[in-house]
Amino acid sequence: MVTLNLTPAYLSKHQSNVRNKESSMKKSNLSIIFFCGMMALRLTAQGSTFLSSIGGSPLGNRSIGIDSWWGQDFKTGTNSLGYNLNSIDLLMSSASGVPNGFRLSLELGFVHTPLGILTGATPTTAGVYSFSGSGLHLEPATSYFLVATAISSTNEGAFKWSYTTQPARTNDWVMNSRYHSFDGVNWLIDDRSTSF
Repeated sequence: MVTLNLTPAYLSKHQSNVRNKESSMKKSNLSIIFFCGMMALRLTAQGSTFLSSIGGSPLGNRSIGIDSWWGQDFKTGTNSLGYNLNSIDLLMSSASGVPNGFRLSLELGFVHTPLGILTGATPTTAGVYSFSGSGLHLEPATSYFLVATAISSTNEGAFKWSYTTQPARTNDWVMNSRYHSFDGVNWLIDDRSTSF
């Protein structure tokens, strides 16, 4: 399970004609959840679900290492001032072997412009792990890429990320395809019919 905790950016009542993102934001809790056991994506705000693929059946998992990078692209909603990313929670299966150096990062779309590394505990045993970043702002109607890799090779051990049959699409939020890379530079679509 991956939870992206976000706050949508809003203009204050007194500055509705001024679009200064830095000085006029109000926050309300918003979260996106990617279930890695079933790898679903669910966006919630004030108890409402905006995006979910929880109903998908888990099909398996993919090994994560320096020689096996995995990514999931998603497109944000249309809130005109975007969203502030607070944290991401992942539900991971137990790792195989002795992997180390798990890394989760956020990149801008398919150009793979790094936006930030999310830090948290190393997911070696099954459970929920929280990763946080600082100052990560998601623009409206924009594609982003969540990337998982590790320092160790998959021969030494691997972190596990499961996938489902059902990509999430609700209103203006979309979770698209799952991608794989052997080097973090050259990416290929793994399967358009499944996603993390």
